[in-house]
Amino acid sequence: MTAQLLNAHDGSHVWANSYNREIADLFVVQEEIIRTLADRVGVRIERPLPESGAARVSALRYYLMGRAAKEDFSLAGNERLRQFSLKAIEADPNSQFGYIGMAWSYRNDSVFWHKQENDPDEALKRAAEYADKAILLAPDDANAHFARAQIHSEAGEVEQAIARYDRAIVLNPSDPNILVHSAGVLLNVGRIDEAIDRIELAMGIDPFYPDWFNWQMGLGALRKA
Repeated sequence: MTAQLLNAHDGSHVWANSYNREIADLFVVQEEIIRTLADRVGVRIERPLPESGAARVSALRYYLMGRAAKEDFSLAGNERLRQFSLKAIEADPNSQFGYIGMAWSYRNDSVFWHKQENDPDEALKRAAEYADKAILLAPDDANAHFARAQIHSEAGEVEQAIARYDRAIVLNPSDPNILVHSAGVLLNVGRIDEAIDRIELAMGIDPFYPDWFNWQMGLGALRKA
């Protein structure tokens, strides 16, 4: 089976993928295609939020603004992520969004900007606390498990990281970033074929994937050789 997604306005190509499976996997493939198409048009299929309301929507808005603010990958961008995340917590302390953002901000500090003048271990500890809080509030949020998985990975807690990544993928199998980050951990423990499969799946989901997907695939090819 080959599926394609075209832009209806101008006919331009957006996405395509081929699936070669046993006939018994028909409904599995159907589900993969539905989730992938949903992702490409901007709406990922995830478990619904348990409740809504103005406060929760405001918290989500601040969280998304924080994610956008850190895209320049800088110390200043990470600080903006933290400030927006604090606003999200203030808007709704019972939603997970601000805590996820805070977890990422402290993880980033630990890995990239606390190496010289501050304490990276303390930063990673705070990141874990925020991620655990997010999971407590929203155990079905894939991004909360994703953040915790990455923190486990940075701490060298490999088995815990793999378990968290697997949980995040179950909750949202259409997120290419989760798939490729998880592949990095699998590569480190010698599960090369699984890692490559996940990277290939991520590339199929997002044809405009960033360059670091290729780096991971290259590393997988070297490990397999």
